Amino acid sequence: MKNIILVFKYLGHIDKIAKELENEFSKRGYLVKIKKDFLLSKIEKSFNENIDYTILIHIESLEANRKSNKNYLLKIKEIYQNSEIVYIIENYYYKSHYLRNMLELGIYNGIFKKDASISNIVYICLNPRNKKEAEGYYGLNYSDSKNLKIHNNSAKSFFQFIKSMDGRKEFIVKEKVVYETPLDYKKVISIISPYSTGKTTVAVNLATIFSEKNIKTSIIDTDFEQKDVYCHFDIDYIDCLSKISSEYTDEKIISLGQKFNNMLTIYSEHRDIEVDLDFDDIFKLIRVAKRNAQIVIIDLSQNLNREVYQGILGISDHILLVVNQQINLLNRLPQKLYNYKNFLDEVDLVINRYVEADPNEKDIKKLFKNIYVTDKISFSLNINNIFTVKDDYKSVIQGLAERIPTVNIEDNLLREDYLKISRNYYISNSNKKNNFFNKINNIFNFTMKKGEY
Repeated sequence: MKNIILVFKYLGHIDKIAKELENEFSKRGYLVKIKKDFLLSKIEKSFNENIDYTILIHIESLEANRKSNKNYLLKIKEIYQNSEIVYIIENYYYKSHYLRNMLELGIYNGIFKKDASISNIVYICLNPRNKKEAEGYYGLNYSDSKNLKIHNNSAKSFFQFIKSMDGRKEFIVKEKVVYETPLDYKKVISIISPYSTGKTTVAVNLATIFSEKNIKTSIIDTDFEQKDVYCHFDIDYIDCLSKISSEYTDEKIISLGQKFNNMLTIYSEHRDIEVDLDFDDIFKLIRVAKRNAQIVIIDLSQNLNREVYQGILGISDHILLVVNQQINLLNRLPQKLYNYKNFLDEVDLVINRYVEADPNEKDIKKLFKNIYVTDKISFSLNINNIFTVKDDYKSVIQGLAERIPTVNIEDNLLREDYLKISRNYYISNSNKKNNFFNKINNIFNFTMKKGEY
């Protein structure tokens, strides 16, 4: 007899799901132990029960849509090092850095919610993947993923999907092998700020710099009310974001993007046009944009609902927090960031309109350590890189008036700052070649000096 632990949060149909899984496994000689707790300490207690658990089935977002961070995954892997771990994950993590972490930890049996029918969960438990097959399923390389039986069902909810799966036809899906730019060169960069600190200006100028370096870039405007990206480019935008739909083909969505130049595609909308995108529409847009660009910059609006906002943070490779030097803003910042602390493992800081020459990085990082939200609640934000952008208000205003990015205004003071930021996230092929030849020249010059040539 084999033993399986199910780790789910309590939901309306959890008993039905557990019962169906138990029935399916019992046909194959498995004894199933049902767990409804989501605390790691409770999972550890299960491990100490002297029962040989062979498989752990774990739903990824257990606590208030909280993403399981790398430390939690590592702990789970450590506790159940002799068990197969089947991890049910959000659909929008496909091709994301989060799945790269799972792969590095040896968690190969992730299954997206859209695929997580009873039969598919049982199938992957009995037919665990190897690393190469996991890379294919997660979208991290170009090889075929392991054939996975998928139900032909478009239900949005995992649990609705389970409930309505009876009588559905089944078919085998094979992943089509196509050439794409390697994942290591594709990045989603989210620009965030809970206050008006020039977030959109940073997003627009950074996207422009990337495109001028011949890096294929997309920028997505998620403020469906103000549509601030609209103000920075002299483009009409009518019928762009407002027409996006998850029902459209990838090619149709690509065609709706507005071209600023050959390397920059913009997804925004005319200020007078109403935009109403749901969760699926937004994540389909991001996925398509990432497939067709090397860099996707998301101007992340605070007006998005919490689920969408957290989801975008979860799939972001880099998060840039834009602040300024106003003391009252820094004092109010912790409360806003606390709501998303579980999705802000590492953040890069952009101090906009900076008026001093050299910031003391150590002192700045201290501002984000042990931040008290209330008398009893505190948290720390791990600041990785710190960038500054000079105060060139005149050029910013001129750019808005002419509807062109500030970095394209003659004699602006910001261009070098944005070039510095861009180099931190992407090195173009031409720069890589130059770096290679520079290294060769350095070796050559060194050996010449020593008389070894």
